[in-house]
Amino acid sequence: MEEWLFLAPVALLPLGVIVLVRARETVTWVGGGGMVYVGAAWILALWQLAHCDEAGDSCGVPNWLGAIVAGGFVVAVGGIVVAGLVIVSRRFRRGRHTPAR
Repeated sequence: MEEWLFLAPVALLPLGVIVLVRARETVTWVGGGGMVYVGAAWILALWQLAHCDEAGDSCGVPNWLGAIVAGGFVVAVGGIVVAGLVIVSRRFRRGRHTPAR
């Protein structure tokens, strides 16, 4: 079961595309774009892991590209978290949650 958890971030790519198609606000665009980036970066990392013979080998990917992907991954994850927090806080601030009875 642990192997499937390692592949879970790949699901963010199609989910991010769905979010981007339905996006109407900037915060949704940020969250969807972050999901697409994280999913694509994770796929690139898995591809490198599967096709590299040695642990430190870059498999033909330039070092600068790896640095951009890693830095962007951190920024995209931050964007997903912030967008999610903004959406949740808006929902509760506007009183759309179901009141307790």
